[in-house]
Amino acid sequence: MASRPAAQLEGTTIAEVIELLAVLNARSAELAIDHATEEDVARLAAGRDAILAGVTRDEILQGVETFLRALAEAAHQPLLAVISNFLIRVLIELELEIFPESPQVWREWTDALADVRAETVEAMQDRDPERLVNAVEAYHSDAAKRLHRSGIDQRLKLSAPRFSRLMTNLINRA
Repeated sequence: MASRPAAQLEGTTIAEVIELLAVLNARSAELAIDHATEEDVARLAAGRDAILAGVTRDEILQGVETFLRALAEAAHQPLLAVISNFLIRVLIELELEIFPESPQVWREWTDALADVRAETVEAMQDRDPERLVNAVEAYHSDAAKRLHRSGIDQRLKLSAPRFSRLMTNLINRA
């Protein structure tokens, strides 16, 4: 039997996770303009660089997770970071479950978003609020379009049998 928090998420779709993460990341970008430290910018850049340097699926996804967590944490809003980091972990785990393991697939996917990740880092470094929010929104928009073109059913629910153990484990760790 699923734990109560897991049961409360069972009607949630992959698309809803992505959509909420996009909203939270846009808010993180707005707040990061005033609150991000040089260390935050360096962690965001390190995530960007790890994605580019990654050879295996796991290395690339570690970079993606570092990049997205750095963005969320640059806002210096603990609740926003906790919720964002949970959704980032959910998304990473779903990607591991759904997408092929082929490093070539992951390289193509992440290379297509390299420019907007670079723009995100540069805009945060320059403390340019409009550029930063636009870059974060472009990142999520481009990723959503690529996901749609991939043929992966974004209406898949987190309660799907293939995700049930994964979700229970994630919630129990949260």
